[in-house]
Amino acid sequence: MKGLRKFGAMALAAALSLTLIAPVNANAAYQEAAGPSFSQRYSGISEVDQIKENKDASGKVVSYTDITTGATAAESADLIDYTAPKKMQIEVNDWQTLHVYLGNGNCEIRNVKSSNKKVIKANLSKTFSKHTTTDKIYVHEENGQYYYYDGVTDKKIIVANKDAAPNASWGRYHITLKASKEGKATISYDVYDNTGNKTETVKIKVTAKEVAPFASVTFAGKSLLHDRYIGATNANALGIKYASNTTTKKSGKVKIKMNKGYKLVKVITGTENGYVVKPDDVQAPYYGEDAEQIKSEFKSDFGTFPNYYTWTDRGASKSFKLALSTTPSSYGYSKSGKTGEEPYEHLYSNEGYSSSTPIYIYFVDKSTNKLYRFNTTITRRLVK
Repeated sequence: MKGLRKFGAMALAAALSLTLIAPVNANAAYQEAAGPSFSQRYSGISEVDQIKENKDASGKVVSYTDITTGATAAESADLIDYTAPKKMQIEVNDWQTLHVYLGNGNCEIRNVKSSNKKVIKANLSKTFSKHTTTDKIYVHEENGQYYYYDGVTDKKIIVANKDAAPNASWGRYHITLKASKEGKATISYDVYDNTGNKTETVKIKVTAKEVAPFASVTFAGKSLLHDRYIGATNANALGIKYASNTTTKKSGKVKIKMNKGYKLVKVITGTENGYVVKPDDVQAPYYGEDAEQIKSEFKSDFGTFPNYYTWTDRGASKSFKLALSTTPSSYGYSKSGKTGEEPYEHLYSNEGYSSSTPIYIYFVDKSTNKLYRFNTTITRRLVK
């Protein structure tokens, strides 16, 4: 993978593995449209990388899987949709950047416009890369077969002969969007090739709205969401005086309600483990010199979690009873060795007066098909 992978491009697609036989001018432009960050309003929400590596017993990567669709391919590029999105969403009073990657002779974009500047303004960034050449993309030959790697998608393209590849010119451009109020606008731009000819006009329907994926997330009737929206009181937030997300309860029911346009896909919760510090063996380190000695990990569909918690995969459950951790939050490390010729052993342990119960909530934004994770931690005070 030599092209866009170095730019970190990642989008959702349900395509299975295949080798494409494509016309020379295919894939004129690739559009990476970042989804809403939600960070304007809530903390603890982040976008999740949806393509994971599948390795064999030796650790060699043998395939890739889209964790939200289950589609598997030999190359990660075959799971990525390289076409410009027909629609997207942006938060009001937020900035968002469209990253446009051009190749196969296409190397410039012009005439960036917004159909409704009162709602969304669109500007072409002065930061860009443009490479023009008269050379063609290099064609490989293997066992009598000719192929090249597409200048935009990086996919393997089979061609009839060594002269069938497109021009190698390319460009990298960025369009900034700023939403002033709720509404809709169509963003458009023109694509030009290395000879100055217009090859495509791209149009994207953009909706600006006050983004809120959750209608509510509660524990024992108290909110786990901390709304930073102007005027929000957070009067029902879980907490004890100045300690947010803190309680003395032993258990309670977690209830999750998504707003329209968002789909709950998975919930994972954890409870703390007790541990005993032994020489050169850390059972449950939060920090420490020997943290890399963790022996086992919990592996879920959406990530790998360290073993200082016991994890429970609750599927897409919108309501469940949650027993909070009873083991005090603790950390420690051990170290042994020699100072000069003298052996030494150093043990460190710290045990707190509260316990923590992490919650990870995964959801999909239906407008962009992007996967997000909301994580928060409930602290149980063990000493009243």
